[in-house]
Amino acid sequence: MTIEVGGGGGGFPQLAPDLNYIANIENSGSFATPYLQTAPVNAAAGLVTAISLSGKYIFSALQIFNAVNESYTIKLTIDGDVKWNSSKVLANQVNLLGAINSVINTQAVASLEPYEVKSTLLLEVQSTTDTTVVFNYVARSIL
Repeated sequence: MTIEVGGGGGGFPQLAPDLNYIANIENSGSFATPYLQTAPVNAAAGLVTAISLSGKYIFSALQIFNAVNESYTIKLTIDGDVKWNSSKVLANQVNLLGAINSVINTQAVASLEPYEVKSTLLLEVQSTTDTTVVFNYVARSIL
């Protein structure tokens, strides 16, 4: 049996050009995973868009950031298919997918589960009173 290595299709996705990536990332410590952060949204106004991406992406982490202690409805739609649509009481920082800035003994824990987005990603959120909900996420545009 011959096993081919390299040289023809398959393998890992290639990064697409993103000339502003470095300018847009956040990093909360020397061992943190670089991530992107949404602008605050008024989740008390009903089901509102927190993240909307178009194009091909690898999406690997999602965290609600500085959440007040109350019920949040979170709806995640990827490529037109609803993946999540449920409510839960959340508070502070909660990793919803993967992990951002998980540090054990000063070594970053790589618990990022990459998922492919073929065309669109839409994250919507609703709460009772939170008018400044923020999400941290890891998403990279790919070819």
